[in-house]
Amino acid sequence: MFADNLLSLLILGSLWLLLANYRHLTERRMSHAFRLIGFAGYMMGMAAGLKQPAAIFAVGWCLAFWVIPVAFARRISLAFFFGIGVLAGFATTGGYWMYTLWQRFANPLFPYFNQVFHSPMASTASYRDTRFLPTGLKDALLYPFRMVIDPRCTGEIFFRDIRFALFCAVFAVALFYITREAVTHRRLLRDEVKSGSANQMLRYNRLFLLAGGLIAYAVWLKLFGIYRYLLPLEMLAPLGIYLLITTFPWRPWLHNAAMILCAVLM
Repeated sequence: MFADNLLSLLILGSLWLLLANYRHLTERRMSHAFRLIGFAGYMMGMAAGLKQPAAIFAVGWCLAFWVIPVAFARRISLAFFFGIGVLAGFATTGGYWMYTLWQRFANPLFPYFNQVFHSPMASTASYRDTRFLPTGLKDALLYPFRMVIDPRCTGEIFFRDIRFALFCAVFAVALFYITREAVTHRRLLRDEVKSGSANQMLRYNRLFLLAGGLIAYAVWLKLFGIYRYLLPLEMLAPLGIYLLITTFPWRPWLHNAAMILCAVLM
C-alpha cells in the first residue's frame, strides 16, 4: 500500500553489492571500488528519491564506512563516493518532482520543512507526523520493546512482530563482546583484512551491516517513529541476530542453540 516493500528491493540490492564485493572495497585498487560503490549508492539514492524517508538508510550506510577496518583515507573516499552515488540516484528518481514543487510552491519538499523554505502556499511548519516519536531518552531506548507490547505506538494498523525487538535484545548482550573486540583487536582486524583471513568477510559484513543499521534506526527514531519506514531493517533483523550471536565467545553448539531459539521465538 505504501510502496515500502518495493523500495526495499533497491535498498537491499545496494547492501548486497557492498557486502558481497567486500574485497573490492577493502583490497582492490580504488578505481574498482569507486565504480562498485558509486552504483551501490546510486541504487540507495533511487530509493530515497522515490520515497524520501528511505534516505535514513543512505545516511546509515554512508556513515558505516567509517567503522570498516581499512585505512582512514580509504574510509573517507568510500563514504564520499557512496554519497555521490546517492545524490545521483536521488536526482534521477526525485529530481524532476522536486524541481516541479520548487517551481509551483517555492519548496522542493512541499509541504514538508516549510519552516525552512517559507512557501506562501502553506503554513510555516514542518508538517511532520510526530504522533509516533518517543517522548524521551528512556522511551527511545525501550521503543523496540514498546512496539511489541503496544504495536499502535508506531503505526495506525495493529500488528505484532518480534524480529526487531529480539535483535535489540541480542545486541544488548553482544555489545560487550563487540566493544572488547573493537578495542583490543583493532590491529588484528586490519591484519586480517590485508592477509585475506577466513574471518575477513564475516568481520567486515558484521561491522558494516550492524553499524549502518543502527545509525539508520537512530535517524528513524529521531525523525519518524513510523514502523513501515523501517521495513528493510525488519527484513535484515534475522541476519543481524545471526551476526551478533557469532560475536559471543561460546562453543559452536551454543551458537547453534541460540540461533534455533531465536528462530522459534520469531
